[in-house]
Amino acid sequence: MVLLSPTVLVADDSDREAECLPADGGREAMVGRPRVLKLTKKTDYALMALHHIGYLTDQPLVNAKEIAETYHIPVEMMAKILQVLSRDGLIASVNGPKGGYALSRAPEEISVADVVTAIEGQIGVADCMLEMHAPCMQADTCTIRTPVEHIQERIVALLAGLSVAELHQMNGAGAKAVPLAITG
Repeated sequence: MVLLSPTVLVADDSDREAECLPADGGREAMVGRPRVLKLTKKTDYALMALHHIGYLTDQPLVNAKEIAETYHIPVEMMAKILQVLSRDGLIASVNGPKGGYALSRAPEEISVADVVTAIEGQIGVADCMLEMHAPCMQADTCTIRTPVEHIQERIVALLAGLSVAELHQMNGAGAKAVPLAITG
């Protein structure tokens, strides 16, 4: 069963063991536990921060402490998340006592896939879909690789086609509708 919402994609895989063993035959530590595809808390927090910066403040710059306190997130964690988002060009950082963060481009131009990739790295639904992992020992006999590739492509396309602006529209909680962005 697959459940899809703006921030969670869950696949109930509780009856199966890890679907792909490393070439050396070792087993993942998660054998026997349900395998779940979902956004991590860091990615959730990053999306919340981008939404906050883009829509929920009338200030040109927002600092990590303000965002962290608003959502009851540890300030240190929020600061690290904002540094990653800045490094990946999703937000602009301004140093100094009156510094802070602003979107580096319009919310319509920042996709959920951009955020997931910045925070977590390459998006992959199975280890064999990620180039960094060792080849799967079932690669020669696997009967689901092509369907899994299609699933991978669809998930990436879904996340790439969903912007911070669309998350704001889905939220619909009467949040301010004036996006702020630093351009140039």
